[in-house]
Amino acid sequence: MTSNMTIPHRPPTYRYWNVLKAYLQTLNNGQMELDKFLKNWDVSDQELTFICDCSLTTANHWFSQREHRRIPTEKHKQQLTLVHHIG
Repeated sequence: MTSNMTIPHRPPTYRYWNVLKAYLQTLNNGQMELDKFLKNWDVSDQELTFICDCSLTTANHWFSQREHRRIPTEKHKQQLTLVHHIG
């Protein structure tokens, strides 16, 4: 037996509009650099990889002082910016 129940539509809440506005403003403000993010937030390596949606190896390369050093991509910087702004 299948149900034909539908979920009623509802208007966006005030909170929804505020979150959306903050998100869009963050996109327009550019991306946050890793060092600036880490000055504001005390996160573990695992938390940083979760925030940036990357591997621990990638994050470790950001801190390397050797030839294999990498810098966070624009995507990673955008993730840092969003987390910073939401927090």
